[in-house]
Order: sequence, then C-alpha cells, then structure tokens
Amino acid sequence: MALSAAAAVEKLGLAVAEQRGDTQRVLRDNPSLKPQVEGLMQDAYETARLRAARETRLPGTRFPAASPFDWDAAMAEPVEWNGDVSGAQAPES
Repeated sequence: MALSAAAAVEKLGLAVAEQRGDTQRVLRDNPSLKPQVEGLMQDAYETARLRAARETRLPGTRFPAASPFDWDAAMAEPVEWNGDVSGAQAPES
C-alpha cells in the first residue's frame, strides 16, 4: 500500500527531526567535530544523493551535485515536498 503524499511528508519530516536531534547530540558530545561540519555535510550529502537515486530509480543527475543547504538551513528549514517523483518507478516487491 502506497503512502499518501501527506503521510509521506509527515514520515519524512519525522525522520529529518530525528536526524537533526542525533546530529546536535553528537556535536554537543564531541565539540571537536564542529570545525569539520561543512566537510562532513558534503560527505553525507554525496551518500544521500546516491541513495536517493537508487531508491527512486531516477538518474543521479536529477539531484544537485552539491547540497543546496548550508548548515543553518539543514538544521532548521521545514520539510516540504509536493510528492512529485516524476520519472520514478515503483520499487519491486
């Protein structure tokens, strides 16, 4: 059963909130990582970009090569998604 667009956005928003909290705890417990945040973000984005291409079956070129978010936006910007995954194929069961 496919999720409705509203349910998918809610699920995505909860996952993002969880990851933001985990990230803030790691940085609080390891302040020496703070100067490395930008590089770590780029590394994480590259992995996420590959994962998104694989999971959506969209070409990797459909996703920006560099993260469109800086640290402040990644940690605070609301999660919004219109449900459009044009060109995506449903995963095989």
